[in-house]
Amino acid sequence: MLFILLMACTEPEESSTSLESSFELGEVIPNAVVASIDSQVAGVAFIEWGAAAGDTRTTRRTPIDAGGRFEGLIIGPPSGERVSFRAVVETEGGERMEGALETLDIPYEPADLPNVNAVGTLPGSAPGHVFTSLISSQSTQLVILNEDGRPVWFVKLPSNELVTASSLAQDGSGVLVLTTDMSLTAPQTVILHYGWDGRPLRRMILPDGHHDFVELPDGRIAWIQLEAGPITISGESINVAQDALRVSAWAETADVASPALFSFLRDWRSPDRECEHQRHTLFYQGRELLDWTHANSLDYDASTDSFLMLTHHIDQAFVISATDGSLRSEIRFDEGDPMADEGEPWSHAHSSTMSAERLLLFDNGLHYSPPRSRVVAYDVNTETGALTETLSLWEPERRLVFALGDVKALPGDELLTSWSTLGRITLTSATGEELWALETSAGAGTGRIEWMAELP
Repeated sequence: MLFILLMACTEPEESSTSLESSFELGEVIPNAVVASIDSQVAGVAFIEWGAAAGDTRTTRRTPIDAGGRFEGLIIGPPSGERVSFRAVVETEGGERMEGALETLDIPYEPADLPNVNAVGTLPGSAPGHVFTSLISSQSTQLVILNEDGRPVWFVKLPSNELVTASSLAQDGSGVLVLTTDMSLTAPQTVILHYGWDGRPLRRMILPDGHHDFVELPDGRIAWIQLEAGPITISGESINVAQDALRVSAWAETADVASPALFSFLRDWRSPDRECEHQRHTLFYQGRELLDWTHANSLDYDASTDSFLMLTHHIDQAFVISATDGSLRSEIRFDEGDPMADEGEPWSHAHSSTMSAERLLLFDNGLHYSPPRSRVVAYDVNTETGALTETLSLWEPERRLVFALGDVKALPGDELLTSWSTLGRITLTSATGEELWALETSAGAGTGRIEWMAELP
């Protein structure tokens, strides 16, 4: 539908009850359009907006009093488009009051934001946007992409920052991102909370944090933290970096005064086996250590009040009590030769959604022959620990995603997958048929993903 032609046909007559409204480009993110409405009547206020050749979209409805004022952000106008806006107030009696039609030219996205193209058309049964990060040698940027791959919101992170996890804030105020500044002698990990206007709302330093975090229902943050110490393998004492689980309320620096809720060094004995990746080293606390467990994924299961933590290098998930940190169970399989994983449930996976009863994993597949990646799901028998495969979708060309990777299940049984280092995000049916895809320009990868059925 041609939005401007439609709106021109509904230009309201002037009256004493017409609306006063204004629309301005956002100062930090121009796509975050600042809207205001002054109404002489009570009702619900909202904005109708759309590009010249696009469908009309409607913001969320907000109550407004007679003589009241509404102020808010419109998230969604795509970069490089001419977009029209109209304020509307509907009264309890069904009368529709309209403001004047206004048009803004949304600037093009920054030059260092990687280009993204859509392949195919997003199915009508799954309208929405994708929140992810675009990672290139030039920059890392948080973005919301529409069905055409156009950015409708973006935040550029400081240079030298490695992003391994991001999510939508539970209160709807913006996004959370875990970053590590790799330019420092001792890398510093921070959670940043950005509002929808692009401004940072708060930050929390996570001492020795890495790779993943989860926001809890009460607003606290749980995260994976490195720990150094000796372990004994085949009679040899070696110094390694393992992982711990910590929880803190928001603060300038996260609370680490108390012992970790769960610690691999304290609460678990490493199996007497290893693969080549566990002999990789990292520099931590002034010394070079073996990267032993490399926990890379954390989830929270509200139904059991448990944390689920996945160890990338040991191919196990751990169910940990959120109350006292006790190890409730280990989700694992008979490893056999840790250097040969062909035919096993997963090989150095990167988690997406975990509960005590079900795993949806991005399986990097580093020890398959040949190495290749897929999406896999398992039901877990909580009494016996038995794993029942319910889904296995290989990357269509059997390629390897050597780092990151993510997958989310959508309400309609579709799967949204970030094939991170391949620079692709795909929407597939439950049977593996590719329905739609986003592809980045050469050299750019994609981070973790969130499906946004509605914009804020």
